Formats: sequence, structure tokens, C-alpha cells
Amino acid sequence: MPCLASSCRCLLNIVNIVFLLLGALIIAVGIYAWVVAAVVLAWMPILIVVAGVVLIGVTVLGFCGSCYDKTNQDDKNPQNCKYALLLIYFFVILMIGLILAIAATLCLIARDKIEGIIRGNLWRLEAWLAQFPGTVEEKVMAAVEFIMGSLKVAGAIGIAVAVIILIGVIFSAYLIGKTIFRHTLTFGNLLLMGAGALLIGLGFYVYKTGMVDGKALPLIIAIAGIVIILLGVLGFLSACCTEKNSCCKCALCTYIILLCVIILLALIAGIICAVFSGKVGEMVDSMCNTTMLSSLCMQTYQFICTGVDCDPTQVTAAQIIAAIKGFVSGNLKMVAAAAIWIGCAMASLLVASFIVLSFKKKAHASKESIPASGSSPLPNYAGTQQ
Repeated sequence: MPCLASSCRCLLNIVNIVFLLLGALIIAVGIYAWVVAAVVLAWMPILIVVAGVVLIGVTVLGFCGSCYDKTNQDDKNPQNCKYALLLIYFFVILMIGLILAIAATLCLIARDKIEGIIRGNLWRLEAWLAQFPGTVEEKVMAAVEFIMGSLKVAGAIGIAVAVIILIGVIFSAYLIGKTIFRHTLTFGNLLLMGAGALLIGLGFYVYKTGMVDGKALPLIIAIAGIVIILLGVLGFLSACCTEKNSCCKCALCTYIILLCVIILLALIAGIICAVFSGKVGEMVDSMCNTTMLSSLCMQTYQFICTGVDCDPTQVTAAQIIAAIKGFVSGNLKMVAAAAIWIGCAMASLLVASFIVLSFKKKAHASKESIPASGSSPLPNYAGTQQ
């Protein structure tokens, strides 16, 4: 259907033009968010600016890759370079869309965490809070509303850009053809292996720095990383296996089952974190009180009060408890959102796995239906001879 392919190519170029404009807008929003919120939460504006710069850069690949024509594959008109550019464009904008969606979601639900950080650093932010009128409590709430106003704008723009990126992903996937499912499965499992390696590094970091007491949590994080790496290796080998035999299909079916289990666990973890985020107040009150703060409460406060000059004596016990409540509640909400997004991303791998498995079954069935060379059946003339 050359007409449909031409229409997708034209629409993809229009999307790329929109990407250029949105990339510039994202950078501007990130710079504005940095000016407004960097004193409290610096990593979100940086992430937004980086995403905008990468989006503008990868748009060039989109313009070049959109020239690829899967229906024209002859030696006189090589398409390998254009195919590679379009493939790189597809995966990069897919990653940008996922990162933007996650970052935008975190911006929209960052209220509790921002409040906790401000309350935990009142003595350090005293000069900055002076711009807001009223008592200390009124200044804190006004600062939270001020920062959240900017983050809500950034989050809304991020979600809108993620939707537009999804449209570009669909158009580029159509231009690439059926091979996009195998490539998605291969690339996705490479990312899984990278995520597993990061988890192992995180577990080692938690253990070496003594962020938590004991070895149980670092060991659990490291084991989770090893399991994810093994899952990624299994999925990668299953996607790269070109043989149409039962071993390849069995490996892919095993990968699908394990992927379903991990998706279910991610969604359950997200729901549990979301539920517990509303009960943080009771949990903190049971562990901390204004007369004597436990060692766990003080360790949590050390995370909130960033910097080497952190001095708990500058704030009251009630302020520390309020800061811990907001900080822990905000982190649980962010973990819940991230877990749900990760589950959705892995669900796309699940869909690609099912499609690749169906291709393998069709190819195997067609191979069995074709008779072997030299063994074509001869006409039966027995009836005529009788």
C-alpha cells in the first residue's frame, strides 16, 4: 500500500517538525523550572532540559529515516542506512517518551516530597522563604504551591509531548514493517539487562555506604538485579533465535510467563506503595515522637536534610516528624507511579513477544507444509491402469 506509506511518511515529517518546536519549549520549561524549583528539587528540571535537547537532536534522525521505503529493496537503491536511522529514531523517541511520561507523572505527584524537603531544610531555606508572607507554616505552604504550580505546567507539557511522541512511534513502526517487533524485543531486553546491572550496583552502594542496617535489603536488591539480567538474557536469545524449532519457541514461552509474573509483581508493588502512602502519618507517629526521636527517624531526616552542614538542632522534633511524613509519603507515591509505568513498559515487551511467537509458529507451519526437495509426490495412475 504505497499510498498509505506515503501518508505515514508525510505525517511523520509533520510530527518531526512538531518535535523541533516542542524540544525548544521543553528546554525553556526546564530552565524556568530550574530557576523556580532548583533550590528544592534540582534533578527534575535537569531531566526535562536533557530530554528537550535529545528530542531536538533525534528529530534529525527522524527526517533522514522517514525516507526509508520498505517496498523498494534492490541493489541499485540501498536502504540499509535509512533503515538504521529510522530504527534508531524509533527507539530513541520511544525512550524519550517513556522518560518524559515518568518525569511528568513524578512532577504532578511531587507535592508531599517537596513539602517534606522544605520542612526538613527550614533553617537553610530561611532566606528564600522570606519572599512569602505570613507565619512559618504559611510560608511553607505558599512555597509548596509556588513550586507545584511550575511542576504542574511542566508535567502537563510532558504528558502532551509523550502523546505526540507516541504518534511518531506508531508512524515510524509502520514504515519499518514487521521486523520492528523482533527489534523491540531485542532492544527492550538489552535495557532490561542494563536495569538489572544498575540494581546490582545500587545494592552494592547501599551496602557499602551503610544507608540501612543489616545486609537483607542490599541482598534483596542485588538478587532482583540478577533475576532481571537473567530474564533479559533469556528474552534476548529468544528474540535473536532464527531457528524455527521447538527449543526457540519453548524459550520464548518461558520468557513470556516470567515476564507476566514480573509485570504482576510490579503492579502489586505499585498498588501497595500507593496504599501505604496514605498511612505514612500513622506509621511515622508510631516510630517517632516529639520527646525522643529514634535512630531510624534521624537517619531518615539525614536523607531529607541534604548537605554536609545538616544540623538537626536547627529544627524542632515536630518539624522533623512533619518533614519525614511528607518525604516518605512523596517517595512512596513516586515509587508507585514508577512501578506502574515500568509494568506498562514491560507489557509492551509482552505484546512484542506474543507477536514474535506467532510469527515463529506461522513460519514453522509454512515450512512443514512445503514438501522436501526431491520428494514431490507423483500422480497416482493406479485407477487409470485398472
